[in-house]
Amino acid sequence: QGLPYAPVTGLYINESNPNILIAGLANFGIYATIDGGGYWFKVSNFTDAIDIGNAGGKLFAGSNQGVIESDNSGFSWKLIEPTRSEVNSISISGTTIYALMENLTLIKSTDLGKSWLFVYQFHGNFPFTVRASPFDPSDVYVTIAGGTVYVNSVALPTTVPTFYSDDGGISFVPVNYLPVKTVVYDPLNSSVIWGVGYPDFYSFDGGASFYNNFLSVDNMALYVDPTNDSILLAGSDQGMFESNNKGISWYSIN
Repeated sequence: QGLPYAPVTGLYINESNPNILIAGLANFGIYATIDGGGYWFKVSNFTDAIDIGNAGGKLFAGSNQGVIESDNSGFSWKLIEPTRSEVNSISISGTTIYALMENLTLIKSTDLGKSWLFVYQFHGNFPFTVRASPFDPSDVYVTIAGGTVYVNSVALPTTVPTFYSDDGGISFVPVNYLPVKTVVYDPLNSSVIWGVGYPDFYSFDGGASFYNNFLSVDNMALYVDPTNDSILLAGSDQGMFESNNKGISWYSIN
């Protein structure tokens, strides 16, 4: 009840009260529910809200107008960093927020949105995600849709380019053996990283090497149990899959 028919661009579940959810809807704004999804009501006109995340007692998200913030659990929102291009992805690590725009510009804030600076300009088709390590905000991956990308003026044709920085975005290097849509860090172990794509990948050495496993489906998202990081859920075009051994093997659950 109360939701328009539209793609959901972002979804946030309140950790202290899972009956409260915040959803971003393409072209329709941001909606909230306080009864676990039974009834929804509109809380903001910002559209395409994505990567809704919690930090410092506030919620942050990307939107069609820039980076937005809520200081009341998502029931109202304000624009804290207007951008010329829509923000397609954000990532929060400590007090650092990265924002990747549709025009492939990467910006960041090191003080939870109070001030912002330009980080890097990528070249390609369109962005997928930016993901920073929860253990080290200078450790960050950016994934971009296929096409020809340019690194130091050198053309690199690739299908799904992934870039990595260990200096907070001052410099990026292509990770050509990791053609994924997004990267997921283990919230409990800094040595474990997953790459989500077709197929998926895992690393047990902090990203020094990645191995692809047999979940050869079109993966879209990965969830890691924050209390037991051996348990993973993967959402794909072929359904939901679960792993009980950190993503080495998987089985279908629907």
